[in-house]
Amino acid sequence: MAMNARFEKSGSTHEIIHEIGEFNTKICKDGKWRKADYKDAIRVDFGSTFGIKQCFPLQMAEIKPLQEKLDLKETGVYVAGFNWFVDNFVFPLIMLVQMIKKGMGLNLLGKLMCWGLNTFSSSGRGVVLVLEAEGEKEGKPVKVKIIAEHNDAYYFTAVSIVACLKQYFDGALNKPGVWLMGNFVDNYRLMKDMENMGIRIVQNFQGAL
Repeated sequence: MAMNARFEKSGSTHEIIHEIGEFNTKICKDGKWRKADYKDAIRVDFGSTFGIKQCFPLQMAEIKPLQEKLDLKETGVYVAGFNWFVDNFVFPLIMLVQMIKKGMGLNLLGKLMCWGLNTFSSSGRGVVLVLEAEGEKEGKPVKVKIIAEHNDAYYFTAVSIVACLKQYFDGALNKPGVWLMGNFVDNYRLMKDMENMGIRIVQNFQGAL
C-alpha cells in the first residue's frame, strides 16, 4: 500500500505510532513465518500515481489464515513511507522513544508526525493497493496483479466497509462467530461493489486461470 493523505488531528496518527513502536511484523518465507526487519524492504511499482516506492513489512492479521488456506510459500504485507521528513526523522525518533518506554511522548510524537505529513507531503493525494501473486494452476505458471486506487484514502476505507455491510445485511454473511473481514467476505463481490462506488480496480493475469 502507498498513501498520501492529510491528517486534521494528531490523534489520527496514534495507531501508526503504536504499530511502529511494537514492530512485531512477520513475513512468510519458505512456508515459515519469521520476524521481519528493515532488511526485508521491497520495491513496488504503484503505477502512475506514486511510481516505484520502497515498502516495509506491515502487520496484518488476515494474511496468516490466507497463507495456511492456500499453502503459500512466501507472503507478506508491505507499506510505503510517507515523505522524506517523516520516513527519515520522525519514524526513527518514534522507534527510539518507544524502545525506552511504550506510549511515552505519544501526544508530542503525534503532533510532530501530523505536522510532518501535512507540511512535506506532495500535493497529490490518494491511496493505491497492489496485489502481486504468482504460482501454478493445473501445472502451469500463473501471475496476477491487481491494483485498487482512489484519490481519497478516507473514502477508500469507508467504501470497503460499506461493501462488507452490504453482504452482511442481505444475509450473504451468515456464519456464526467473530471474523476478520478479509477472511469472511465474498472477495469477488466486494471488489465489484467497490468498483460501483468509484474505486478504480485494474486486474492483470498472465497464464490461464
